[in-house]
Amino acid sequence: MQNTSSPLLWDIQTAHKALKQKIISSKELTSIFLKQAKSVQKDYNAYITICEDHAMSAAKKADEMISKGNINILCGIPYAAKDNICTKGILTTCASKALENFIPPQNAFVIDLLDDCGAVLLGKTNMDEFAMGSDGQSSVFGAAKNPVNALYCAGGSSSGSACAVASHSAMFALGSDTGGSVRQPAAFCGVCGMSPTYGAISRNGLVSFCSSMDRIGVITKNAYDNAVVLNELCKHDPNDPTCISSNTQNFTDGITHNACKLKIGVAPELFDGDIQPQVKKACLDAINKLGCMGFEIIEISFPSFEICSAAYTAISYCEAFSNLSRYDGIRYGSAQESFDNIDKLYTQYRSRSFGNQVKKRIMLGALCLNTSYYQKALQAKRIIKQDIFKCFEKCDVIVCPTSPATAHKLNSSNDSVFSDMLTVCASLADICAVSINCSHDSNNLPIGLQFMAKPFCESQLYKLAHAYEVQNDK
Repeated sequence: MQNTSSPLLWDIQTAHKALKQKIISSKELTSIFLKQAKSVQKDYNAYITICEDHAMSAAKKADEMISKGNINILCGIPYAAKDNICTKGILTTCASKALENFIPPQNAFVIDLLDDCGAVLLGKTNMDEFAMGSDGQSSVFGAAKNPVNALYCAGGSSSGSACAVASHSAMFALGSDTGGSVRQPAAFCGVCGMSPTYGAISRNGLVSFCSSMDRIGVITKNAYDNAVVLNELCKHDPNDPTCISSNTQNFTDGITHNACKLKIGVAPELFDGDIQPQVKKACLDAINKLGCMGFEIIEISFPSFEICSAAYTAISYCEAFSNLSRYDGIRYGSAQESFDNIDKLYTQYRSRSFGNQVKKRIMLGALCLNTSYYQKALQAKRIIKQDIFKCFEKCDVIVCPTSPATAHKLNSSNDSVFSDMLTVCASLADICAVSINCSHDSNNLPIGLQFMAKPFCESQLYKLAHAYEVQNDK
């Protein structure tokens, strides 16, 4: 538990204790975070919508819950949600002109869960348009900026969520992760980002990008906080057929015990190629530190790594093409121009409403679906999954850099496939993965270390991540 004077620097445990002991009220805590969010918004552009009235109303309800003695650990805790997660009565834009006026009639399942806990939603965070990108620069509202250095990007597509946590504008934030969109911005901003097992958290109310890989993830200041939040989100949703079962684990239970019994696998393939030298060195140093801590380090082989990026690109573009077909100017948005036929309506609306990144994926997705690329990519996905599970026969956790490079400057060219090359593996294999900060480069930009584990083994990841963070803080 942290012992810091400013509530902005508290972890969830510290805030929970202060709320429970009536040292501070949720209304007071929420006011502090709202003031911070508005104060740094001009510098970092973390939020699309700050819902002050809604937050203060939720904080009042949280204080009433606390006064009755029925207090969940997240009761009264201020948080933010990525703007592709539906919120009843609150603008949900996906950072796109296509949904610039969309107000959902109901909450996403995870928002309802957090409401039941008494958590306080501060606002909706910035992102790449429809979650398509890796640096936040495709947002129609402008890019979120890295709180470590505002000249650099915050990563993507959950750029605003990572930015909000790193800038102390929210105690935790929800994001979505398809090919690394929680882990990579967490790495760029120096915070902790968890992409849970596909199906562990309901996708009900998450605007779809690539349905077979989309998952809601959590961004926090540290691994323990992340485990606290995930405990409340892994609940069964009967309205989501991909939501597998209710959570029978307590991710914080035993997080400090027996971590050194885990076997850590290192695949040379994940450290070869275009990895920034400073990133490679920092991650290898971190692995050596884990070895000194008592973890067994084992060399493994991941031969299909070289096809991961191609497989992910084909699958995600095809499914994006399919999911975006619903945006036609009739059901969502409005067609303002005159038109002669339905085809012209679609063309005019989509030309005006979608940004270049989204248009590119629509066109390439259509091309892939008209060829055999999608089928071949699914075959590649099965091979990748088989290879990763062979690795898990020798080890409990696979470790590698989160991103091959640290954050790049805003308005600079960037290859999103290159940026995601180390995170798409877990997405394709339907396994869980977490990113934590392990070091900084010569520009003081954070370097992320990624741990991957078998499905529903988030507890192992949290144990390892927490143990490393504790040791790294000494």
